[in-house]
Amino acid sequence: MQDVITACKEASEISRTAKLWIQYINMVILVMEFIKAERTGDFTLHLNTVISMLPFFHAAGHNLYAKCAHLYVQKMLKLPSSMRKEDFELFCNEGFFCVRRAPRFWSGTWSDMIIEQSLMRSMKCIGGLTHGRGITQKTLLRWTSSIPLCTEVTSAVEKFTGVTLKTSEQHAEENPGRQRRDSKDQEIFCKWLMDHNPFHHNSGELGSLSSGLVGDTTVTCDRARDTGEESMRKMTGKDFGTVTITRKLKVKSLAELTSAIRLGGDSVIVNTQQLFNRIMC
Repeated sequence: MQDVITACKEASEISRTAKLWIQYINMVILVMEFIKAERTGDFTLHLNTVISMLPFFHAAGHNLYAKCAHLYVQKMLKLPSSMRKEDFELFCNEGFFCVRRAPRFWSGTWSDMIIEQSLMRSMKCIGGLTHGRGITQKTLLRWTSSIPLCTEVTSAVEKFTGVTLKTSEQHAEENPGRQRRDSKDQEIFCKWLMDHNPFHHNSGELGSLSSGLVGDTTVTCDRARDTGEESMRKMTGKDFGTVTITRKLKVKSLAELTSAIRLGGDSVIVNTQQLFNRIMC
């Protein structure tokens, strides 16, 4: 493992292209760790991954994510003193911070995803509360209050008919068809990387593997973590209401060299393919 870390460090010092791809790989691993924390109910891993994401929120210009994530981390670190010891033990060590629909190991789900999958889905689907009709606060309150009664009716119908809705032990993404598609996609991606190896760019420049476009000194996407940490340091000692995150520290990508326009003083990347399709329509 130490040899891999040393090789990545040396490649980053030689080539900006290699540095960008190593940074990208680390970001993918970070997202995988975040998903693992939510699925398994590991609160410590969840909090550590959120903390590791903070510099990238700043660097990407997601200012609301950056500010709210800082506030979230601060509140979560105060849980041992703001919660009862028994509740804190269940929340952190027993996986109660995530929502579970089944008592399986890999069944934890984000709370906002549960809202979208259950509450909002039943509201927005065909025949739902908001499909084809207006909605008032009174209607919403009545519908929300009736959900527990509907659950009891559903349970009674299942008991009467002898038919119960259950989930299998096999995950939906473990079926043979999905595994074949994933293997095929992996082979295509590996073959493309063999033809466009990001670690063979020894010129020290930052370039696109597909188009060959070389970035100038204004392109800073390979320094996303450093840029984000610099933005974070400027927030030290400020409260949530007064802190401001300047867009000058937002990293600039290679796409901004060819597909960006100026709108109100900001650089906005235009999806040329989408623009062409809309013109054709």
